[in-house]
Amino acid sequence: MKHVTAKEMQRLDRLAQSRYGIPSIILMENAGRTSAEEILKKFKKGRGAVFCGFGNNGGDGFVCARYLANAGIVTHVYVPGKISEIKKPDPATNLNILKRTGIRVRALDSSRKISNLRKKFDYDFAVDAVFGIGFRGELLSRPREIAAFLNDAGIPVYALDIPSGMNATDGSISTVCVKAYKTVTFGLPKKGFLRHSTRFYTGRLVVKDIGFPRQILH
Repeated sequence: MKHVTAKEMQRLDRLAQSRYGIPSIILMENAGRTSAEEILKKFKKGRGAVFCGFGNNGGDGFVCARYLANAGIVTHVYVPGKISEIKKPDPATNLNILKRTGIRVRALDSSRKISNLRKKFDYDFAVDAVFGIGFRGELLSRPREIAAFLNDAGIPVYALDIPSGMNATDGSISTVCVKAYKTVTFGLPKKGFLRHSTRFYTGRLVVKDIGFPRQILH
C-alpha cells in the first residue's frame, strides 16, 4: 500500500468529489462511522470522551461520537475553544446533528475549564479528532493542554487519521503530541508514518476504507 503526503491526500479527496461526485460529507460520515466501529471492537460499553477540533477532522469526531452513542457508549464531546468557531459546513452540519440527538458538546475555551475536566476525568477511552493531516508546526494553547493531559490520563486514546501534533508528510512531531493507543487513518497511510519515531505516537495503525474509488488510490 502506498503512502501519501498531506497534499496528495487532499488532492485525492478533491478528486473523489469533482470526478466521482462523492460529497465530502459522505466521506466524513464514513470516516466517523468506521472509526467508531474500530473503537467498539474493544469497548462494548463504558464512557468515552471525544475531542473535536474546528475543521474536517473535528467533523469526523462528531460523526464518531454519534455512532458511539448509538451503540450505547456514554459519550461526551469537547471542543478546544468556543463552539461558535465551528463554521465549516460539514463539521457544522454534524455538530448540529449531535445537538439535535441530545449529545452535549462542551466548550473548553479556558485553561480553567481544561484543568477542571482533568480533575474529574472519568472515561474508559478518549478520541483525538482535534487536528488532521493539515497540521504543521506546534500545538498551541488549548490543544496543547488537552494533548498533555490525554497523554497522562492512563486510558486508550484513538487518533482519527493522525495524532494531533504530528506532521502527516514528514513525520515531525510537535513538542507535545498525542500518544495514541491506536490511529485510525483514512484512505491511505501517510508518508509521515514511515518515520520510525512516529510509531511511539501512532500506536497500532489501522487503515480504513471510507469510500474513495479504488481507481484513485492505486
